[in-house]
Amino acid sequence: MADSILSIIIRDPTHPCAPYQSSKHSFRVQIFHCDGKPLFWKGVNLGLPGLWLAEPGAAGGRIHAQVKVPPGCYLVRAIAQCKNVITDWAYVGVSCGQTVCVNLTIPTVKHCIQRTIAALHLGTLDPPEGEKRVAEVMPREVEEAIRFLRIIGDKLPPDPPEFPTTPTEKEITEFLKK
Repeated sequence: MADSILSIIIRDPTHPCAPYQSSKHSFRVQIFHCDGKPLFWKGVNLGLPGLWLAEPGAAGGRIHAQVKVPPGCYLVRAIAQCKNVITDWAYVGVSCGQTVCVNLTIPTVKHCIQRTIAALHLGTLDPPEGEKRVAEVMPREVEEAIRFLRIIGDKLPPDPPEFPTTPTEKEITEFLKK
């Protein structure tokens, strides 16, 4: 079986069409099987702790690498000690002998706050609570958390105008009704 390659690059949150250049920080990539188990390949644990990306970007931090993996479906993310520190997950499928580009994006803290507020309002719990919304099970805690998250979010700078905004709980609800 021929190795496949994941060509992993971190994208810049303030320049979305460019590789990461906002700081000199380097990123560690983590690769998991699609079921969430860490990928062990050729004696290396690519999931935990993962491995440092090898190639530097414009600012000097390591932001790119080509990682050999077996053919399969993977969950990929990267972590650094800067900005929001963790990229969003990417699901990636790669065939035997194939090279696949993996572009990882870093959500802003404000984006994460907005996503968390929507999740607290609309998210459901699994059994034994059943399909109840988090806000129904613990309404006081959710409202207090949302109040503090909004205070924090209001003090942060706006997200870059190039990025689509995170949908609000109202926008999600309206979208699902259509």
